Amino acid sequence: MTGYEHDSQTPFSTIHQRNLIAHFSGQGIENGFLGYDIRSHTATIWDSGDKTFTLTNSNQLGQAVVSVLEHPSETANQYLYVASVVTSQKEILNALEEATSTKWKVSYTTTEEQVSGGKEKIGKGDFTGAFTLVRATNFGNIDGLRANYTTEEKLANDLLGLKLESLNETIRQVVKRSST
Repeated sequence: MTGYEHDSQTPFSTIHQRNLIAHFSGQGIENGFLGYDIRSHTATIWDSGDKTFTLTNSNQLGQAVVSVLEHPSETANQYLYVASVVTSQKEILNALEEATSTKWKVSYTTTEEQVSGGKEKIGKGDFTGAFTLVRATNFGNIDGLRANYTTEEKLANDLLGLKLESLNETIRQVVKRSST
């Protein structure tokens, strides 16, 4: 069997999430991956910045895995979508401005510019363009990406005992960690 085939005799569960581990609570805002620079108080917003998407932090991802293992019959043979927050780029920016008590400098870009640039880089063998395409799955105004699991999928948070968390509290924690 390859990694994509499934033996129909063996129950499976797949947890789908927009990952905050490297993208949000851990490193994504702290290292600028999501387009926010805490040190310089600058942000890059795609299009209007109003598109909503879901993200999952590392604690909830771990809790989801544990819950799947503890409840195999309830979670078997299905895709499970989990989320810690439902947000937009503008909401993240507002939370960062509040947490840093600073008005941030914002530059704007478009989905078309970013996706075109990412594809061009990949076409030239520069695979950092893939990072742009990863960001496009959250920020891009592209139909069918299913970036907001609360409206576009059946969220498994209740089944797994997970709650949506406060964006502002998460951002306060990120800003606190980045200042130490």
